[in-house]
Amino acid sequence: MSIGPQFMVDSGPNGTYKDAVVTASSSNGSSVVVWVENAIINNGQDFGSSDIWAQYFNAAGNKVGPEISVAYQPNISEYAPAVAMDAKGDFVVSWTSQEPDGHTDILAQKFNAAGVPFGTPVQVAIGTFMQYESSVAMDANGNFVVAYVRDTNNNNPDVFAKAYYANGQLKTVITVAATPCAETNPSIAMDPAGAFDVAYQVQNGTTNDVFVARYSAADSLLGVLEVTTGSASDDVPSIAMDTVGDAVVAYGQSASFNGYNSVAIFAMRISARGVVSAPIHIGDWASQVLDIGPGPSGIPGLLPAASGTGGVPAPDWRLPGAAGSSS
Repeated sequence: MSIGPQFMVDSGPNGTYKDAVVTASSSNGSSVVVWVENAIINNGQDFGSSDIWAQYFNAAGNKVGPEISVAYQPNISEYAPAVAMDAKGDFVVSWTSQEPDGHTDILAQKFNAAGVPFGTPVQVAIGTFMQYESSVAMDANGNFVVAYVRDTNNNNPDVFAKAYYANGQLKTVITVAATPCAETNPSIAMDPAGAFDVAYQVQNGTTNDVFVARYSAADSLLGVLEVTTGSASDDVPSIAMDTVGDAVVAYGQSASFNGYNSVAIFAMRISARGVVSAPIHIGDWASQVLDIGPGPSGIPGLLPAASGTGGVPAPDWRLPGAAGSSS
């Protein structure tokens, strides 16, 4: 239920296109919205370079200060942001930066509750490899961890993480998953004390499975859980954690039949002790294979709200056992 009317987040010029919106909030009610701003060129036919901006809000939903320029470098595209916030309202943004030679790096910038940056951007993953798909989490005291994919020699993606103290000093380098299989799409969540989970997908032949690596506040590995197995492809996990370390991981499960792609969204609870619950069916979506393309189908939280396409009935949004449905 909404606690107030909709409001405009950004006030940028009309000659830009905004997307890739992410948000984070604090226990004190403050929040931050982060987005990518793409320059539109060639009479609106193409995008130029992209930059990252943010807007801070207080607990009443009012803007605090002007828009914040998180990442801007001429002729370099910064995109795919992730954001986390601590108990005081300080926040950190990570993102992918595409360099002129085509390779990509991961950077992060921490800000205080007034939107003032702490120093210069942290070079999380810099080099000649392709590094992308960052996810960031922060504890109550401002310490943070950035998980990301490093594609060594551009043919073997693995998942790594780096833990930082609140002042941005590197604490620990973590190899989350580095096997001959392709490990991608990391998602990280952390409790207030600093314990964290990293969910990611692992390619298993022609399908994917979801794994979760669990870490203590001292960055020690507590165990790795194979959350999903089977013939279906389980993709793009998204994980969240509460104040006592219990987590929920959502993921898309895709299959193809009779010329159609079907994506079902499932979720599983993971206790602070690492006990995994039975999967919870959240909803479904189907589309003709030719209609799907490279969009966000299968990504938890980004299901289309419109009717089904290609003659497929509109999806059923009912939770298990629910009496009605909504769209």
